[in-house]
Amino acid sequence: NQSAPSPPRDVKVRNVLSRQVTTVWSPPTLANGQLAKYRVFVMTSTSSVSNVDLRKGNRTMSGSETSAIITGLAPNTRYEVWVAAINVEGHELISKLGGPSTFTTNVEGSSPPRNVTYFNVTLRSVVVQWLR
Repeated sequence: NQSAPSPPRDVKVRNVLSRQVTTVWSPPTLANGQLAKYRVFVMTSTSSVSNVDLRKGNRTMSGSETSAIITGLAPNTRYEVWVAAINVEGHELISKLGGPSTFTTNVEGSSPPRNVTYFNVTLRSVVVQWLR
């Protein structure tokens, strides 16, 4: 009779941007069989596990992948990432969650100016005009 794997180890985030992040992890110490997949859970740090929509806030990766790019995040928001390992023997056996890794997405900058024009150019000055 197979048991669930141990939790994934060393859950970390890399390349934090305003709307996406890359999370990485190490495989569990005990796979207890062949790993079928990993499930990555993302929630704002103000959510509780009991009220997170796991269908919306998670991503499933194959058992050989140890990273995921998470998109669709809100700028300047604090999040937690958790990872579970899953093996299969007739039905899914899910590990306890590895993590969390906590991060805050970057503040989103303004868009670059459009229709930049310049005029009244002299040796010491220039007038620059643009649209937002």
